[in-house]
Amino acid sequence: MAGWFSVKRGITSHPLFVGHPERLAIWIWLLDNVVWQDTRHDINGVMVVIPRGSVAASERRIAEDVGVGRQVVRTFLARLQDERMINPDLTHGRRIISLCNWEKYQSAQNTPNPPPNPALTHDQPIKETSKQVKKNTDHFHGHFSAFWDAYPKKVGKKKAEAKYLSAVRAGADPEKIISAAKAYISWQRETGRGFRPELKDPTTWLNGEHWNDELPGARPAVDRSKLQWLLQQAVDAGNASDAERIRSQLQAVH
Repeated sequence: MAGWFSVKRGITSHPLFVGHPERLAIWIWLLDNVVWQDTRHDINGVMVVIPRGSVAASERRIAEDVGVGRQVVRTFLARLQDERMINPDLTHGRRIISLCNWEKYQSAQNTPNPPPNPALTHDQPIKETSKQVKKNTDHFHGHFSAFWDAYPKKVGKKKAEAKYLSAVRAGADPEKIISAAKAYISWQRETGRGFRPELKDPTTWLNGEHWNDELPGARPAVDRSKLQWLLQQAVDAGNASDAERIRSQLQAVH
């Protein structure tokens, strides 16, 4: 396939991809396989226009091409939708994935990188790096807000935030931290009153890297956004039994 696509520097430092090379591989696959102009495809005997910046692909195809499991693809596509980076749709039984803002970043009208400037000082690349660090830090702060909202013991916020940012920069998965915190809180509340341990301070919980704990008898925290994604897929596929089962699970999620 001829042509090119652009990728912004610093992508490997993005919170979505730090410690998750399989996610980066899926994202690059999407960039490499979306059509660069509106293209007509035969889908189940019907000619459908695939808009530029989109690709008609199943989870199985992506998984096989990238070399990862289908669950990895399914989970990451749900995360991309949550982050408003893709807009999936089902047309005549085929999933069409559109990349949001594709026109903005991949337009052929974008000017190429300027030639190196020999007069650049040492201060300039340092400033650029600082901007990138600030951008990543702002993103991490957003994730910490989600963690703080979920954690009921509101003490030592400043220390907890510092520890959280340190853990994420070291490679911890923000999504895993938040999910594990919810599971820990649920487990603590459901433990028998006579044996209920005291809820740890958020800083203590983070400092001990307790997102890696396996809680005895704990039920995993349910990600409502993923259930909503699965419900939409079941409805689009006309699978009434699966849709009803997922609706029941959503009703049980508080």
